Amino acid sequence: MVGYVSWKDDWKTFCEQWADVLKHYHVSVFHMAEFNKNEINGRKDPKWPYRGWSNEKKDRFIRELASVAVQNALFGAGGLVSVRDYDRIIPDKLKAEAVHPYHFCFQLFFDTVLETLRNRFDVPFPPEVKVRFYFDRQQQFKEKATQLFNQVRSLRDPENRMATIQFVSKEKHIPIQAADLLAFRMRKVLTRKLKGKRPINTGSWDEELAARGNLVMSYYDAENLRTLAANVARGKQGPSGKHIVDDPKGQ
Repeated sequence: MVGYVSWKDDWKTFCEQWADVLKHYHVSVFHMAEFNKNEINGRKDPKWPYRGWSNEKKDRFIRELASVAVQNALFGAGGLVSVRDYDRIIPDKLKAEAVHPYHFCFQLFFDTVLETLRNRFDVPFPPEVKVRFYFDRQQQFKEKATQLFNQVRSLRDPENRMATIQFVSKEKHIPIQAADLLAFRMRKVLTRKLKGKRPINTGSWDEELAARGNLVMSYYDAENLRTLAANVARGKQGPSGKHIVDDPKGQ
């Protein structure tokens, strides 16, 4: 579960620039899963907008979108977990509260946003500054997600930063498309990191998203999950997870 945080006026600029890139490339809406199809699978969809694109053109397109996100976002945040480790390690007692890994990551995402707002800026945010959260429309998890939002706001938001939560379509709310791009990228980064590989390849478009060093990702690996499970068994609060803070080198 990942997303971008920025000021209201900056989102307006972001939407204009993102829309300009899509228009230039004759793409109506950006879906990372659709973009990631290969040419063979793309032929099955007569409306696939990337038909006949060279690898060079795809790379230019994705880099231009990444640049828009980097230039206009205050920071990107996320909560991630290895689903395989989650299913294997987390006890039923904790799963009763967060049945699906989505719920687990959802709560971790809010914790990361709040922690970043508190600790990563030299000038404190004024009391009247609040964050409105917009998520991709998801009927399966909407009810539980709203419940978790209210729970985190009640227990972990003493500054009262969390204003509202809404579930919207990425067709009408362009920033959701950037979150979709970031989610794909961070899933790949974490998968490679947990396998002991370099998170991103030098010179790849992944570096574009990390160019400002403003991506803060919290994740639970197997070691964190075991510690959390042990703490839950003792009735203690678990750790907040590890953090990946991306820099231009992707370390």
